[in-house]
Amino acid sequence: MKTEKVVENFCMAMTDKLNANTDKVGWQATSIQELFCMLLNEVDELAKAIETGGYDGYIPDEAVDVANFAMMIFDNVVNDRDNTPMIFPQVSFL
Repeated sequence: MKTEKVVENFCMAMTDKLNANTDKVGWQATSIQELFCMLLNEVDELAKAIETGGYDGYIPDEAVDVANFAMMIFDNVVNDRDNTPMIFPQVSFL
């Protein structure tokens, strides 16, 4: 499959997940620090899905969550919505 089609499919999955959660507070009002912590939580959930072999939709679902939180951070940074200094937590994925 061509790269463009893979990215298009992934973007559609991201959009579907965001649209399913429109009842939640928007990320534009959330600090980058908080979004980063949520991203780390999603990475942990993705790791657990991979460890348990959740190939029936669990892994793709968690991968989309990770991507959406990364997109939210990107959007807030490029639109200069939060300039709070980052304090990174100790993180180990191994």
